[in-house]
Amino acid sequence: MRLILKAFSLATCLFAASTAHGQAGVSYEPPPVDFVAPGEAPPLAAATAGTVPEGAIPVQEPAIGPGPDAPRPRLRVDVGAYVELNQGVSVELAGNGPGDDVVTYTAVAAGVEGQVRTRRVTASGAYRYERRLGWTEDLPDEDVHSGIAQAHVELVPRQVSVDAGALAARTGGTGRAVGVTDREAGTEIYSAYAGPTLSTRAGPLQINAAYRLGYVHVDDDSLSGAAAPTDDFDSTVHVANASVGVAPGEALPIGLSASVGYVREDSGALDNRFEGRFVRADAVVPVSPTIAVTAGVGYSRTEASQQDVQRGPGGVPLRDADGRLVADATAPRVTTLDTDGVYWDAGILWRPTPRAEIQVRAGQDDDGDMLIMGSATVQIGRRSGISAILFDHDTSFGQGIISSLRRLPAALNTAPDPLRGRSFGECVFGDEPGQGGCLASSLQSISSIAFRARGGSIVFTSTGRLWNIGAGLAYTHRSFYLPDDPLFANIFAREDEDLNGFVYVSRRLTRDITLTLNPYFSFYDNDFDVGLGLGGLGGIGDGFSTGTSFGLSRSFLSNRLQLLLTLGLNYSTLRGDDSLIADGLIGVRYVF
Repeated sequence: MRLILKAFSLATCLFAASTAHGQAGVSYEPPPVDFVAPGEAPPLAAATAGTVPEGAIPVQEPAIGPGPDAPRPRLRVDVGAYVELNQGVSVELAGNGPGDDVVTYTAVAAGVEGQVRTRRVTASGAYRYERRLGWTEDLPDEDVHSGIAQAHVELVPRQVSVDAGALAARTGGTGRAVGVTDREAGTEIYSAYAGPTLSTRAGPLQINAAYRLGYVHVDDDSLSGAAAPTDDFDSTVHVANASVGVAPGEALPIGLSASVGYVREDSGALDNRFEGRFVRADAVVPVSPTIAVTAGVGYSRTEASQQDVQRGPGGVPLRDADGRLVADATAPRVTTLDTDGVYWDAGILWRPTPRAEIQVRAGQDDDGDMLIMGSATVQIGRRSGISAILFDHDTSFGQGIISSLRRLPAALNTAPDPLRGRSFGECVFGDEPGQGGCLASSLQSISSIAFRARGGSIVFTSTGRLWNIGAGLAYTHRSFYLPDDPLFANIFAREDEDLNGFVYVSRRLTRDITLTLNPYFSFYDNDFDVGLGLGGLGGIGDGFSTGTSFGLSRSFLSNRLQLLLTLGLNYSTLRGDDSLIADGLIGVRYVF
């Protein structure tokens, strides 16, 4: 398995790269100035406006929001609501997990989804509330919330804007971010972020500044009591950055910029704290109309710490009524990461055509470790595109969720999966070719412990009159920063990794009939092999899940009434249990 994951990481590295410059501790920074000549429109402005991820290597100027030469979006307001009534059945075909072989349930749902595009606002999203009524004691009644939203609002055109986003997703918990079925307990993730962006000029100088406030809440019901591998916890994230720079040819033959950034996250029952800051300078040297050489150097400082745990006689850790570790607020804080120093990177920015851009950088972080990172965006014709990233940075669970949300475009295309209502814990795609991102890796390892993240992702989208296709592949390796105490080594994993793939295919057969297909797979592995951990990542071990769902919708009454039919097959093995489950659903939806 590790060979497969490493091979994927190497292949992604050759194709593209990272969402961060990779200095330890700070996963967000403003990009250096673009190398486009004065008066020349950025080749990829239209394809990337408003979608630059936090921490991304530059694609255009400014870092967040449409550039001054980007075309205005076509005005559009398309928002609708619906109610839904479904009858479902789930059959366990094979496995050694607990539960009945056959369970049935009724689900009542209501939701809203749509897009808004005006001269100053681009927003899209979907939200669904579902009440599931189980027919047996093994499938209790349950409330399920799922949704995703993104918005970009220009308060002062091309100068002051506000970005915001939110997510409500249901997963199978650590080790199984995708593929959870209706008959299984899960983990609910709720997250939101918002903040302003300033982009202005002073003569030849381009000035950018941004602030983001993020919040993440984890409600874990995948396991309970002493067997729970994760805590319910909240996370608050603050990110701020500013930069000033001049483009090549405006005052100098090369482009120069200086930037500063700060990030802080507070999370978890042990009061985990992550804090990072940086300052750096960058240069962009045009070599030809399509190639530029980039280089940057900076200084960063990163700290991570947490409260110690309460201990009884003999140093045995104390636990609460749910079997989780209890923080000792009277003891000194325990430092898990404290590093600072100079870091640098250099690379090439290549734009062979107005529809393609590839950036690759390599360097050294402030701890002396080698970095390889970058990004790629390639538009194939008018309707298809590919985007890819490779990252290497210090981060945490809350930061990862907020960064993944920020990476999504403001104009989302929410792919339906009638069997699971809406599944936003996998991949989400944008309206424009190649736009989108996969959230599965960010949701795969739920912990309040800081870690070093290395990995990458690739997204492909294609839209047409009859076909819509979206595919995503993501890999992440995490090295956790644990206290230097044998207690934590016996409870928490020191490293884990995952590989997730997801495909969405939609085919309109007639004006009223549409077919959908949603195959997926997910690998997970960590290095913890001793018993079942409490409050961390211990005891998960290897995990694998795969499956697909096939849906058919038939519209009546001018598309207001829809008949839904979905069949699904899911296999999973995790925590010593494996199961093969077949699901079926039939329902009706009325659209207002």
